Amino acid sequence: MTQWMEIKILTKYSASDAVGEVLYRNGVNGLVYEDLTPVVDLQSTIDWDYSSLPVVDKPLEEVYIVAYLPLIKNILEAIEDIKAEIELLRDFNIDIGKGVLSYRIVDEADWQDNWKKYFVPINVGKNLIVRPIWEDIEVAPGKVVINIDPGLAFGTGSHATTQQVLIMLEKYLEDNSKVIDVGCGSGILSITAHKLGAKTVTALDYDNQAVSMTKSNMKINNLNDNEIEVYQNDLLNGISKKANIILANITAPILTKLIPQTVSILNKEGLFICAGIIDEYEYEVQKCLLEHGYIVIDRLIKNDWVSLTAKRV
Repeated sequence: MTQWMEIKILTKYSASDAVGEVLYRNGVNGLVYEDLTPVVDLQSTIDWDYSSLPVVDKPLEEVYIVAYLPLIKNILEAIEDIKAEIELLRDFNIDIGKGVLSYRIVDEADWQDNWKKYFVPINVGKNLIVRPIWEDIEVAPGKVVINIDPGLAFGTGSHATTQQVLIMLEKYLEDNSKVIDVGCGSGILSITAHKLGAKTVTALDYDNQAVSMTKSNMKINNLNDNEIEVYQNDLLNGISKKANIILANITAPILTKLIPQTVSILNKEGLFICAGIIDEYEYEVQKCLLEHGYIVIDRLIKNDWVSLTAKRV
């Protein structure tokens, strides 16, 4: 039976993307984020924050990142390299917290089942439910269910940034809105936009695997290519179609490259909903928005992650 090395890292929520990037560079094809957000019903309000969320097993600012590597001959050396690279993040002023790394050998059958335990149905905003396809749930009238097969990568709905965009999307999307999702990942935001009544939805990602994942999740939700247009693209390069809403759940440095491109795409009074911003970089993103004719009308924050809704004026 095939065996794998399971690696588990305890780090700060705000460092999870940086730690994840280290793992990807070292041959990991997908990550699982184990945190407490699935147990909380998040309500969308203009002053929404997380000061009142319960603390259960560990502080909310921490997250376990779980990854799997093939059980190769020099696997222990590879793990030591990963540990060293993660520790180096401190030199770049990235607070990884404890940065504790543990590992164990697991059988492939165990691996294929174990990672599923990290994903449960999530209530987000007023009426959204993100449901892993293996979970059976009762759905109350008026609820909007987004069915997701998360695989081992991309957006599952459990990360704070994904939830923030979902909440803002539910709050601000109007019928007949034209939506562009930049960096679509699993397609969770695009699928939600369609189910909330968007007239057209375009999903873009630089990664072909993300494009495939989005199309797969569209089929799970009984959506076809006529309902959501999906293709590989680098940000908004070469895009000429207009939109009322642009979504971008990506990092702050990429957002500052994307914002100038949105000006020719987004209709006047249109909304740019962005997330993936660590709070220390928020000023740079807000400054870039202001310089390109936007005003910020809404802001959500959780565990150092900031999301913004900005209107083009």
